[in-house]
Amino acid sequence: MVSFERAAACRVDAFELDVHATRDGTIVVLHDPTLDRTTDATGPVRDRTWAELQGVDAGHWFTTDGETFPFRGCGVRIPSLAELFARFPQACFNIEVKQADPEIARDVVQLVFLYQLAPRVVLAAEHHEIMEQIRAAAEDSIATSYSSMEVADFVFKLRDGNLAEHRSPGRALQIPASFNGIDLVTAESLKAAHDRGLEVHVWTVNDRDEMDRLLEMGVDGIISDLPAIAREAVDEKRKRRLLGC
Repeated sequence: MVSFERAAACRVDAFELDVHATRDGTIVVLHDPTLDRTTDATGPVRDRTWAELQGVDAGHWFTTDGETFPFRGCGVRIPSLAELFARFPQACFNIEVKQADPEIARDVVQLVFLYQLAPRVVLAAEHHEIMEQIRAAAEDSIATSYSSMEVADFVFKLRDGNLAEHRSPGRALQIPASFNGIDLVTAESLKAAHDRGLEVHVWTVNDRDEMDRLLEMGVDGIISDLPAIAREAVDEKRKRRLLGC
C-alpha cells in the first residue's frame, strides 16, 4: 500500500498492478506467483491463506542501494484488491490477472462490480486463456487490453497488410516499445491502432528520454516504475500541446 500511496502523491492517472489469489480465495495485489523475491516468506501465494499472509513482511527485500532495507520490519504487508479499492475509491486501475489455475478472473470482475469501478478499470492478461476467462466474466462491461497472442496477431497482420481482417477484441494495446529486436511502437502501428479506436500503452518505461520520445510519437499511456518522472514527462507534453509547441 505504501507504493500506491506514493504513486497517488505523484498524481498518477492510473495504478498498474497484478493479482493472484490465496488458498482461501482472497484476491491479493502482488506481481509474483511466489513470495520469495519480495517478502520474508517463501512458496506460492496460492498455498497460503489470507490470514497467513497477514504475518508476511512485504517490505523485507525492498532496497534502492543493495545495502539498506528501509521498509523491513515496518509492518508493510501484501494488500488485498478489496483493500486497495476501498483505499482509493476514485482512482483508475489497470489490473493484470496473473493466475489461470485455479481461475480467479471471475472473482476479480465481481470485485470491480462490487466497488462500482467498471468505467475506471482496464483488465489485462498476458496469457490468452486468462483473457478469455476475463471477457467471459465481464461480458463487455469492463475494458480489456490484448493478450500476447492477440498482440502478435495485430503485429503480423499489420506487417502483412492484412489488418482489414482484424477485429479488435480489446480496447488497448499494452506492449513494450520493442520485442526481440522488433519495434512494436512505430508511427505505422500507432496510426493503425488509433484508426481502430485502440489506445497504446507502453511498458515498462523508466528512462525520461524514452518517455519523451514515445509521448512525442503519440502513445496514450506510459507504464513506469518511476511515477514522478513519468508524471513530469506527461505534464510537460500536455503543456506543450496547449501552447501549440
